[in-house]
Amino acid sequence: MKRKFHKQNKALRPARLFLWLILLAIVFSCKKEKYALVAWTRLESGTRLDLKSLVRINQTDTLFVCGGKREESGIILRSVDLGKSWQVLYERQGISFNKLFFLNAQQGFALGDFLDIYKTSDGGMTWNKTAFSDTVTYNYKVVLRDMVQLNAQLFFVSGGDDFGNGVILKSEDAGEHWTAVITEDHELRSLRFLDSLHGFVCGYGLLMKSNDGGQSWNSTSLSDEFFTGLTFTSSTQGYLCGYNGNLYKTSDAGENWKKLLKGNT
Repeated sequence: MKRKFHKQNKALRPARLFLWLILLAIVFSCKKEKYALVAWTRLESGTRLDLKSLVRINQTDTLFVCGGKREESGIILRSVDLGKSWQVLYERQGISFNKLFFLNAQQGFALGDFLDIYKTSDGGMTWNKTAFSDTVTYNYKVVLRDMVQLNAQLFFVSGGDDFGNGVILKSEDAGEHWTAVITEDHELRSLRFLDSLHGFVCGYGLLMKSNDGGQSWNSTSLSDEFFTGLTFTSSTQGYLCGYNGNLYKTSDAGENWKKLLKGNT
């Protein structure tokens, strides 16, 4: 009986080998397909300035990118063929542009240094500086980094410099005029709202929350880290990242945060 089993087992070896070869072929073909999906091609932008923010307009072939050298020069470019070619639409001396935010194909904003916000109403062909009620001291005239829209008229912007001197600005007329809501001795980075009342802003050493539509902001218990990015995937679930590689998650609209990944310390 053992001899018969041995012969059957020996006879199955070529079939098993053939099966393994098929499986290996499938695995390697899958890997090859996976790597092909993440291939990148270098494009020529026509500028040697640092580029910092890229947006696509409503799933069309139109892209905008901005950048520049801080406190020296800024640039905004547009592509109408998904990045194959680029046209310089606007250049500005004295500031750089750090973030683009478009409402639609015609209306958009570019966030700059020194609390400067530029607006376009003609698809980026012209850009005009918006008005700011100058109620903050010079050390709070910082780099602006993020922007959110709560409704057709109400907008918020966050920014900060060099670990300190953060600010949140507000506009109640669709971005034409801006005032300071708060100034903080912490650089502020990413800004998000869950709904018309509840918002979060993160930065150097703190995570702040608003429960009144951005009119006031208070620090949460999460601190002692430079939080650089914040996003929410639903009304309750959100993610937060930091300088040292740490990642946090909330499942209760920001009431509690759990560390998902411990970074390098």
